This record gives sequence, C-alpha cells and structure tokens, in this order.
Amino acid sequence: MGLVDRVKKKVGSHREKRVERGSPGSSVKLEQISTSAPVSAAVPTKLPPEQAGPSDPQSPSRSQSTTYPSTTTLSIRPADQPSASATAATSKSPDVWKLAYDKFRAEGPQELLVGYNTHVLGSAAVDTDLSSRESIETALDKLLKDRENRQWKVSILGRDVNIRAQVVRLTKILEWSDPLVKSAVSTQPYAALAWSGVSLLLPLLTSGTTENEAMLEGFSSIGELQQFWQIQEKTSLQSKHQHHYQSLTERLVKLYSLFFTYQAYVICHLSKSQFSRAWGDLSSPGFWKSKAEEIDSWSENCSRLIGVSRESEIQENRGSLLQGIQNLRESNERHIRDEQETRLLGDLAEAAGDYERYKDLNPRRVPGTCEWFLKDERFCKWRDNATSSLLWVSAGPGRGKSVLSKCLIDEDQLATTTITITPSSNKPATSRQSTICYFFFKDGGDGPMDSAQALCALFHQLFTCPSTSRLIKYALGSYKSNERTLTKKASELWKFLLACATSPDSGEIICVLDALDECKNESGQELIKTLEEFYSQSTRQLADDSKLKFLVTSRPYDNLESSFGKFPKAVYLRFAGDDKSKEIQKEIDLVIDDRVSDITSDFADEDQQKIAEHLKSMEHRTYLWLHLTFDIIKKSPSEYGRALDIETLLSSLPSQVSEAYEKLLSRSTNQSRTKIILQIILAATRPLTLDEANIALVLAIRKEEPESHAELKSELWSAGKFQSVVMNLCGVFVSVYDSKLSFIHQTAREFLLDSELAGTWKGRFNMAQSHHSSSTQFPFLDYAAEAWPSHFVSQNAADSNALRTQARTLCTTTTGQAGTWTPYYSRQNLLNLGGLSDLALASCIGLREVVEDILLKERPDVNSEAMDYRNPTPLSLAAAQGHEAIVKLLLENGAEIEAKDRYCQTALSQACRGGHEAVIKLLLKNEADIEAKDKYGQTPLSQTAEEGHEAIVKLLLEKGVDIEAKDKYGQTPLSIAVQHKNEAIIKLLLEEGVDIESQDDSGYTPLSVAIKEGHEAIVKLLLKEGANIEVEGDQDQTLLLLAAMEAYDTIAELLLEEGAEEGAKEGSDIEPQVHYSQNPLLLAARKRREAIVKLLLEKGAKVEVHDFIDETPVSADTEEKKAREAVVELLRGK
Repeated sequence: MGLVDRVKKKVGSHREKRVERGSPGSSVKLEQISTSAPVSAAVPTKLPPEQAGPSDPQSPSRSQSTTYPSTTTLSIRPADQPSASATAATSKSPDVWKLAYDKFRAEGPQELLVGYNTHVLGSAAVDTDLSSRESIETALDKLLKDRENRQWKVSILGRDVNIRAQVVRLTKILEWSDPLVKSAVSTQPYAALAWSGVSLLLPLLTSGTTENEAMLEGFSSIGELQQFWQIQEKTSLQSKHQHHYQSLTERLVKLYSLFFTYQAYVICHLSKSQFSRAWGDLSSPGFWKSKAEEIDSWSENCSRLIGVSRESEIQENRGSLLQGIQNLRESNERHIRDEQETRLLGDLAEAAGDYERYKDLNPRRVPGTCEWFLKDERFCKWRDNATSSLLWVSAGPGRGKSVLSKCLIDEDQLATTTITITPSSNKPATSRQSTICYFFFKDGGDGPMDSAQALCALFHQLFTCPSTSRLIKYALGSYKSNERTLTKKASELWKFLLACATSPDSGEIICVLDALDECKNESGQELIKTLEEFYSQSTRQLADDSKLKFLVTSRPYDNLESSFGKFPKAVYLRFAGDDKSKEIQKEIDLVIDDRVSDITSDFADEDQQKIAEHLKSMEHRTYLWLHLTFDIIKKSPSEYGRALDIETLLSSLPSQVSEAYEKLLSRSTNQSRTKIILQIILAATRPLTLDEANIALVLAIRKEEPESHAELKSELWSAGKFQSVVMNLCGVFVSVYDSKLSFIHQTAREFLLDSELAGTWKGRFNMAQSHHSSSTQFPFLDYAAEAWPSHFVSQNAADSNALRTQARTLCTTTTGQAGTWTPYYSRQNLLNLGGLSDLALASCIGLREVVEDILLKERPDVNSEAMDYRNPTPLSLAAAQGHEAIVKLLLENGAEIEAKDRYCQTALSQACRGGHEAVIKLLLKNEADIEAKDKYGQTPLSQTAEEGHEAIVKLLLEKGVDIEAKDKYGQTPLSIAVQHKNEAIIKLLLEEGVDIESQDDSGYTPLSVAIKEGHEAIVKLLLKEGANIEVEGDQDQTLLLLAAMEAYDTIAELLLEEGAEEGAKEGSDIEPQVHYSQNPLLLAARKRREAIVKLLLEKGAKVEVHDFIDETPVSADTEEKKAREAVVELLRGK
C-alpha cells in the first residue's frame, strides 16, 4: 500500500466521527502585531494588490516600459522580529480555527484533505493526521525550524510585473505571520496552521510554476484577510463582551474553513498531489477567481455583523465607554493645553522683562507719606466703585509718583474684597478679591518699553495669579495663530485683555501703569487711544460688562492732558498731584525728620535740627531733590565737624534737582572717565550689566584696540570692585540694581541731554555722540552683538562714513566675522541670519552705507538668492524689516521685485506682513504684483488682514486689490480677518462689499469662523450685516450646533434671537442630527451649560432626542452632581 493510500485510509476512519459545532476549544489572546501594510478597520470587498512606488526599480507600474533581465530573484530570509506575546483568553472563548478545520475535514473532498495532510505532515501522515493537536504542533515546530534555517529563492519571469507584486505581498504577509505562529503553536495550533500558509506555499514556488496570477492573487488576499480578522478576534471575540458576537463567530467558522480549503487546493496543485478531476481545472484562472470571490463574499457578510454586534456591546457599556473616551479626550486636551500655556507664559515673561525689578527700584514710602492721595475722597470713591473706569494721577518730576504706585501695589491699597450674601438662599456667602497687575515704564529699561511690553507684563501676572490663572484660555487661540509674534502686537494683546475682563469668572482687574510718559515709540499715545475707545459711549456696553480699571501715573504733559481730556467724564478722573503741593511738601518734611538723624548721626543734636530746618525751608523741595541732597550730605560727614562747617554745608546745598545733579557729578576725581561711563549708559539700548560696562569702559579709555581677549581681560577691574568704581565716578546719579546700571531718574537723562548748556554737565551730551562712542565697543559680545547695528545707524553721517569699513568687515560671512555676532542678534530679534550673503545680511539689519559699498565696489548679483529658494533675497529681507532706503537702493540696482523665497513670498508680501507702509508704497510704485500668492495661496491683502495692519489694508483697497481672493484652504481675506479678530479690517472689507457668505474648503463662512473662535463682537457685527445663520459647515454642523459644541452661551443666544426661533418650529436649527448624531441640546447638556439648555428649551427643543448610542440630553449629563443639578432640573421640567 502506497503512502497516499495509507493516508486516505487513516483520514477516512476519522471522518466517520461527527464533530460537534460550537464545542469549546482552547484559544489565546494575541497582541496586535504591527505589520508593514496596516489593515483598515473595515475589511474591503477585495484587498488590492500592493502597488510598487515609481521609485522602486524592482517593481515599476504596468504603464512603464522598462526592460528587465530574463529572470529576477527575490531573496526571502527569515524575519528578524521578536515573538508576539500571547495571553490566554477567557475560558468561554471558542477556538474558531479548530471549528473551522473540523468543518474543512467534514465537508471538503477527501483527496484534497489527503494531499494537504501529506504535504504538511510528510512521512508522519501514515500514522496520524491533522485532527490531532500533537501532530499539528510537531508539524509546525518542524516548519518553523526549516523556516529559520533556510533562504528561499523564487524565480519570476522578468516581465511578469503582476506576479512580482503578488510575491512581494506574500513576503509582507510572511513578516506578519512569523511571530504570530511562534507564539500560537501551543495555544492556538489551528490558527497557527492557517497563518503558516505562506510558509507552506513559498517552498513550492521554487519548483512549481508562478505563472498563475489569479491563484497567487487569491492566496495573497487570504493572507491579508487573516491579518484583518486576527485583529477583530482580539478586539471582539476574545473580550469580555464576546457574548454579543455569537452570530459572527458562527459565520467566521465557515470563512476560516474556506481559508483552509483554498490553501489546500494551492498546495495540492503545486505539489503535484493526486487529485480528482471533479475539482475542476486548477490551471484555469476562473477556478481560483471563483474560490476567491466566495471567500470575499463571506468576509463581507462577517464584517457587516461587526457593526450590529458592536452596537449591542456599546449599549451595554455606554456609560463606561463614554466616560473612558471623555477622560481620554480631556486628558489629551489638558496635555496639549498645558504645553501651550507653558510656552505662552515663557514668551510673555521674556517679552515683559523684569517688571518686578522696575517696581522695586523705587524706595518704600516713609510712614505718613502718600496720605495726600490715599485719604482723598476721590481716590477712595474710585477704588470702591465697581464699574470700569480710569484714574490719571499726574505730577511733576520727583513728586513721588512711582513711590506712590509701589505703595498702592505692595500694601494692597487698591485691592477690595467683595462679599456676596443672599439671605433668601441657603448658599454660603461668597467673596471675590480684586486682581492687581502693574508695569513701571522706565526710560533705558530692558526691552522696548512700549505698550506691548506693558501688556505682556500684565498678562504674565494675571495668568500666574492662582485666582485668575484660568483666564489664560482666552489667549490660547490668538497665541496659536500668532505664536511668539503675539508679544509684539499690542492690538492683539488688548483684544484678549478685554476677553479676560468680560469673562464672568474674572472679577475686578486693576491695572497700574506707572510713568506712562516714558513709554516709547509713540505706543503710549496708541494705548491712550485704545483706552479712550474702550471707555467711549459707542462701546460703553463692553466696559459695563467688565470690571477693568486703570490707574495711570505720568508727568502732566500737554499731549497727555489733551488725550485724557477726550475721555467721558463718567469713567475718567484726573488727580493732579501738583495741586497737592502743600500736602506733598508736608510729607517731605516727615521724610526729612525721619532720615536726618540717620544720615547725620555723628552730628550734634542742634546741628541735626539746623540741617532739618534748612531743608524744610527750601521752596522747591521734592522727593528726588531730597534724595540727592541726602547723598551729598552723607558723602563726607567728617568735613563738617565745626559749627562753621555746618553753615558752609547749608549754604552749598542745592536748591533744585539740576543743581544736585551738577554737584554729584562734579565730585568725581576723574571727569574723563565719568564722561565716558555716562555716555555708554546713555547710548545703551538696554541696561548694561556691570561686566558689560566694565569691558566698555576699558575699551573706551584705551588708545588702541587690544590684540587679544586675554589682553583685554587683564585690564578689567575685578568683578567685586567695579560697582565701587561706578559709584565713585557718578555717585547716586547712576544706580545699580540686580547688577545692572541705570540712571537714578528719567530727569537725569534729560539733564545730560538738555538743549540748554549750563555748568559742567547739563546739556553735555547728544545722542549721536553717544552712539558714536558706543559703536566701537563690540568686544563685549552679548550686548555689542545685539546693539552695534543700531549704534551704527544712529550716528552722525560723518561718523558713519568713518566706520563703514569696520561695519563692512562685520558683515563678511565667509571669514567668520559675521558668525561671531549674528547668533546673538538673531536670538534677540527673532531673525534667522544663517546662510545669508553679505549683501543680504547688511540689507536685513538696515546698514545702508554697507549695502551701498557692496553694490558699488563689489557689484554682486543682487538676485543670486532668487536662483534657489532656500534663502530670501536682499530685497525681501530689507522689505520685511522696513528699510525703505535700502529697498530703493536695491531696486535701482536691478533687484527682481517679484523674486520669491522658500515660502513663495515676494518683497511686497514681506512688507505687508511687517506693516511697513512706506516700503509698500515704494514697491507698488515700482509695479509690484499686488495679487502675488505665497505657498499657502495668500495674497498681500490676506497677509495684511491676518496681521491687522489697518492702514495698509486701506492702501491696498485703494489700489484695487481683489477682495475675494482665496488661499489654498478657500479662505478669503474676510475669513482670515475674522479668525484673527481684526475688527477694524473686517469693517473695511464689508464697506468694500466683500462676499459675507463666502465658504472655505470646510464649508465655513466668516460667521462660522467667528462662532467657532468665540469672537462675540464680530458675530454681532456680521449678524448686523445680514450674515446667513442657516448655513451648514463641516460635517453638516449648523451654526447653533457649533455654538453649543464650543459652549458659547451668549453667541447661542444671539443666533436664536436672529432667527433660529423660527427655524426651531420647523425643526431645522435646534434638532439637527449631525456630527455623530448629536444635537445642540444634547451637547449643551453634556457640557452642563445651563444658559444654553434653558435657551434651547424655551425655543422648543425636544428632550427626547437620542444620539447614535441612544443617549438623551438627560442621560448625557452624568458627571459632577452639583454642577449638573440646574441642567437636569431644566430638562426634567420638560
């Protein structure tokens, strides 16, 4: 009896035994294996063959006419992957693969079963068959061993691209199945047997034919379907919810039996086993195609059952599932939000500078002083008033304004606590304390000392205060759009200050702005204008909705008085400190009595009394004058040991501040060095550290530059002694705080720069001279790298010409000169100067003389950067920074006006983003393309609308720019302006007749964008202009649904008032079943938004509406019992 006959007999005896369907078998829970080709969540009708990319020389597409060798060899080695871990499934989980193999044995042709057993078991097939677990495990162990110890080579005809693709698919299936088979041999042997199909097939391809494409196509599809259903088994059949999947399990048995059948046919066909002609023509593609279609059909039927079964599972576990999803989503949102908040706080802190230092530079008040203000009825009334208002405190220099501001902040003189008691309620009394934020402007301080820096300081305090830290959420949207540039945009910062102030959770916010007259770059006037608009009658409702107060101190300059005089009297209070001169002088007398005894402790009591009386007799006494005079008295007390000496002292004391300054500086024993150090401090763009000033002074007094840094270092004063050097040279005229140098007062700077010459020091300097002195001090690297271009540009023309050779050298990128300072400059100015040419570098930092020299003497190609898109051109760089003279110079020398950078931005685009109106006019005069689009499809108008430059938008509109131009996302300039809350620009565009209903690629109109971003004022504006409230956006979301999703109570109310009420009667607005079958009422209930729920119920919303998991508005509110009581009560009342 031959081998095949003996196997037939063995198999026949086993087939007489009936196999009970559904009998439990062992199974394992397998971890999901990562594959090279991911399997989708829903199985397709027929998985397509893997397409080779065009860059793959082994597998070109069919359309390519590439010539191949006569044969191609694919080398397949064992996959070097770790075994997948396997854990036991629940005991009730059926072994679907065992049931499927039993069905295959019971229903398949006997010859087919014999051929399959013979191939898998080899000689062992004589004594056993695959119905025995032990025999399968033995066969699989042998198969794995052979698999690991051999390399298969499959010969494919060179032009059979489709056959090649099928084999590539098979190798990827092999990579997936190898670790699964290894882990499942002992726990799921029948599954492992099916998953070993490719390992059984590939050796046969070495001796069999590979010409039958349909056969291999079907085999590959089966392997990919196995990947899909292995994942589904893990997530469904082996879970605690498997009882919902009984009907699916039964159909999978049939599907898996067809897997075994197809694999058996392929193996028998390729191994030349004896088989019956009744099977059909196995060499015919039609045979394999029909078998594969039957398998696809069963797989489709099974996949349809997943949805039905999973719905039952979801119904059973709705609560825990929703809670888990909600928790995960909230956790992810918190993580992302925390990262954004951390970055925002860091950027705000960097932009704000050391605002606490500026406050603490001022001394504490002496007890009994500042009472002229603190006890004034007008101040007390303003402080205790709950409405938004502004108080301007003006007084001349040295009157103690900054000491007063410090007192108000440090002693909590502004903070009030509001206690709310409701007798008719059982609720406990609540209290809310004011939040105080401040900024002290200081001429010569760190940073630009403008309104943007002040607002950054206010926000940093507001967002780091525990009681108001949650308000940071109002800034995150703007920060996401603007990132670090936000800290330089005062108008944008002001917008979310209003958002914070009008928040119901904010309470009273009091902002103290000290020395507003020292605010730079005209931004002080811009801030006053913004405050005027806020408190004006037209926006009175906005002010009434907030509790935002400002206390501003400054000198009584005419321009400030004129600006503040425009404020409505109901919200503005002027407090002129100069009208309180008598009270202030009496308080100065208290300071004299308090300090004289300490300063003149070595003097006799009668001498102390004499000094005090003399000081009190001075007619123009101020706090600043007194401070300077005390310093003069205590400088050399040993000189006044006689009564006659006291008289001499009194007669020499200054009568006013300027005299005190003159005496302080005249005491220096080295007038030359005093002049140099004062000149350096005057010209510095920020307060110099002691170390920086040490280097600057040494360099300035040297006749020649040092040969090396080591030589320079050897000539420096020691770190511990240099502060004394400064004090000896300048006295208290220069103060040192936190190791940084600054003038004692703004009047000290004014004294040195005064246009009237008097004495030795008054009017001694002008800024051009100071910049000339400082421009040669580049070796103190950190400061010099940041400031030398500014000093160079600010010099007199003659001095600039004398130093233009050195400036040209510093812009040389090829020798490393530029590389020394550009990293520091880039960091400070948020620029990327790496990889620029000399011309581009000089153009970027605004060195007109250097640009001129390069163009005239070296004649470079001004458009060389335009040849590659890695770096912007010199013209674009100059335009971006607003250097009008350089832009003109480059254009005159042939610069290509339409050259684009890597982001496809032209010079006009750059100028529009930067807000440089003069440069824009110059470019337009030279016929720059006003409609040029960048990489993202934005035109100059779109870019300007995003940045908020109102004047430039007006200019572009006058030039006839296309107001409907869309970017790559379908956004018009109007949509972009709405997104970035640029209300003034929105009004301009609406006046021009812009399409208010234009939709972007997501279906959002400008109104949709305003609602999504929560811009209430803009929503009102667009509704007033007639914007359509019935439009549907992304995923068919209505505007009302969008407002409910974002929990914007006021916006939802606006929509209902503007027409949603009528729509509600038709069921169009309030009851939409979109966005995962949720509706506005359901979303509002889930978010516990009582106000929105109440509004929707009043408009007729149905409480009985269900979503896709049978959740109702009542059941949606499942968390935080106290927080949901009001919402549930409203819903149940319906």
